[in-house]
Amino acid sequence: MPDDDTLPTWAVDDVRRLVDAPSTQQVIISIAVRHNARRTTVLGLPAELLLDALTGSGPSSWGTAEPALAPWDRAELTRYARGRAPDDTHLVVVAPRAVGTITVRRTADGLEETTQLTLEAGDPGSDAARSVLDGIPAAFTLVAQKVMALFGLALTRVGRADLNVPPIVEAPAVPLTMLVGAPGVRSLGLDLDAAAQQFGATQVGRRRLPGVLLPLDTGERAGWTRLTEVIQWIGPGRVREALTSEDDRTSASTPQAGGHLAP
Repeated sequence: MPDDDTLPTWAVDDVRRLVDAPSTQQVIISIAVRHNARRTTVLGLPAELLLDALTGSGPSSWGTAEPALAPWDRAELTRYARGRAPDDTHLVVVAPRAVGTITVRRTADGLEETTQLTLEAGDPGSDAARSVLDGIPAAFTLVAQKVMALFGLALTRVGRADLNVPPIVEAPAVPLTMLVGAPGVRSLGLDLDAAAQQFGATQVGRRRLPGVLLPLDTGERAGWTRLTEVIQWIGPGRVREALTSEDDRTSASTPQAGGHLAP
């Protein structure tokens, strides 16, 4: 890297500002759920549940791009997505301590809503940050109780407190928790008793159609190591096949003109 003396003053100031920006323990969550394609379906519940559980306050606004200025309103969000159907809908969601996106698409099995959130959990190593990290399994469990969860993954890293993405390499995120919903458990033929014994997994969702919650960063086993072990247990080829088959079904079944969230 060139010495400071060879760089313009503004460039040096920008780099120092990036490096010295306040940091926080970030939590990155991605969760996909499935809804029935009915006119009574209302989107946005996973974002509400996760944010309420982990930060104490739900979304404050949403929009089609940043800045997201429309007051949070699940009914209005749903109407917008219905008006775009059968095209996919991509939205931005903002909360006091989080930013994220919601993507809605029509599939052969209904509506798939994918929520991705980045949360500001607190100072690294603080009790506040630890409380957020410890609350992730319960938050995933709550979502699985309320809707049909497909897949979820939570990771953490130290990053900027303002949640902006800097133009420099950030510390890699560490996997914390993985959720495989009932459809994945069924299609992959997962043995839930074996998962509990081998990985400390717990069942979530409906009693007759259970999903499974797998802790990844256990203190004794680092997150990436445990995630690799879980994927090897499931079978990497089977995971790829399950994901590919879902995408193929979606592509083949998407209508070409007109449509609503519900037929």
